[in-house]
Amino acid sequence: MSCSNRITYFEHLSDEVFYEIFEYIDGWNIYKGFFNLNSRFQNLIIHSPIPFKIKLYSLSQSEVKHYCNNVIVSNKHCIISLYFENESFINELFIYCVIDSSFDRLESIFLGEISFDQLMTLFFYLKSLPRLFSLTIHPDAEWGYDLSTTYRMIFSLPTLKYNKLSLFSDVDEDLNFFVPLAINEPFSAIEYLIMDHNCSLNELFSMFRHTPQLRHLSCQNLIESESSIDTKKSVILSNLTYLRIGNSQIGFDEFEMFIAEISSPLQVLNIRQYMGEDYLDADRWEQLIKIYIPHLRRFDYEYYQLFMPGYEETFLYKNINRFSSPFWIERQCFFEVKIKDNDMIYAIHPYKNLCLDIYKHAQIAKHFNQNIAYNSTQHFVMLNQQDIDKPSTLFIPTSQLSINGISSAERSQSFIDKFKSTFVAAQFTRLNINCTEIPIGILVNILYILPNLDSLKVTSLPFIEEDCLFDNDGEMRYLTSISNKITKVNLESTSDISQVHFLLYLCICVQYFQVDVPENMNLEMLVRVILTKIEYYIPQLRSLCLHILNANEEIIYQLQKLIDTEHLLTNYIIKRIYNNIFLKWN
Repeated sequence: MSCSNRITYFEHLSDEVFYEIFEYIDGWNIYKGFFNLNSRFQNLIIHSPIPFKIKLYSLSQSEVKHYCNNVIVSNKHCIISLYFENESFINELFIYCVIDSSFDRLESIFLGEISFDQLMTLFFYLKSLPRLFSLTIHPDAEWGYDLSTTYRMIFSLPTLKYNKLSLFSDVDEDLNFFVPLAINEPFSAIEYLIMDHNCSLNELFSMFRHTPQLRHLSCQNLIESESSIDTKKSVILSNLTYLRIGNSQIGFDEFEMFIAEISSPLQVLNIRQYMGEDYLDADRWEQLIKIYIPHLRRFDYEYYQLFMPGYEETFLYKNINRFSSPFWIERQCFFEVKIKDNDMIYAIHPYKNLCLDIYKHAQIAKHFNQNIAYNSTQHFVMLNQQDIDKPSTLFIPTSQLSINGISSAERSQSFIDKFKSTFVAAQFTRLNINCTEIPIGILVNILYILPNLDSLKVTSLPFIEEDCLFDNDGEMRYLTSISNKITKVNLESTSDISQVHFLLYLCICVQYFQVDVPENMNLEMLVRVILTKIEYYIPQLRSLCLHILNANEEIIYQLQKLIDTEHLLTNYIIKRIYNNIFLKWN
């Protein structure tokens, strides 16, 4: 582009560029920010096919009136979404216009704090919308309300694909929404159903008979049915691939029956539970998955429990190691125990979550034969069976212990004594510990009593005194350093290079070291400290990952210059992978 053709003023941008910009801005802000600038923007807004996203919230009554008259009414053919913060904005809009078929591009509606009476009235108008695909409802709390009518009206919307209904947790205990399918009643087109409230199995089965196209189901609280479950009429959901249960309060026998009855090709299963340890039976899960959900690609399960002395040892011996069998390895799952104060969480997660935690990025993981890919939204995705069968892809039995805090009144030794049976019972191979409220002594002791660790992640180490390695606890640190087998170390929230020195001293078998580098830390000094320690006490270190905010090629150049000038390494590679500087040598 020549100098004379360069764009130097914002308004010189083309109409097409502004159309793109407007797609990211709420309709009110488009109108308020651009309409009165000049005639060009007035024509652009009035006569262009801009897809307006209308939000009615935090506006005065005069602003709402102005908004409705000058933006909504005149642009209703271009509106693709409506967001109402509460019922008053809906009433205000209906003074100036009615939501009907003239909103022929309207695809999404959010209704906040709306009464059920007003909602029933509004459904009459919503039926006329030719492109209403998404409806989210957050109704006002009403004790004991019968939701069956509400759901029947939702199912009657002919084009609806997505529905979310959320209720306050303290008012949904007495809900009733059993929705039997009437003779000759048409099926719903809904594919995504989010039920953010209590729901029994009987009620859920009644919903399924209306939604044969269901693909994605999320139920916040799955509770026991008061009456016997009717399984005479089979329910086949041949498209259901995603199931999330925020809190399963039914027994595993009922859950098995539920999975068997829906006959779905589930690929993603996500469950949380706060009572009933029968779900933590690895053998029952294995049989259930093999028989009824063989296409399962992602399995997430969490069981929350308060600490009970004497319980964990027997429980863990009996259950945790069974999740390291070949079946779970093939499905790339690992078992985790999380400790936070007096709360314990037993969890099963996809191995890809752990791989991301260790290696920061898929491209770094590939250097260690961990083949994990990104999908279009930049989330890690599970490998397909062909990838699993490749010899380059290595999955090892893994169990993780995560410690996120201890009670402020609890002493270091009492914490160790309290959970020692847990630490010993399970053959943990990875430790993830946040040391914000945990003294160094606890970290060292835990490392000492976990001899099977292969991987360690430490967050927020406290400041390390210069003579820390040689104080009264020096012998314990020395014994810990020579006994552990940790090969992968990740240090987050670093504040001082002494923390790096301390952690490397504890983990003399480290092969891969990853550290978050703060902006105020001398990067060259950090790299020099790490690389000069190789010869003395970390001879197996072969890879270094530096996570740096706004990493760039200039940093690469400066580090290469440092390494070559001071002869710190000879045969090495260095590259930038987003905000990570990856260094590997022989």
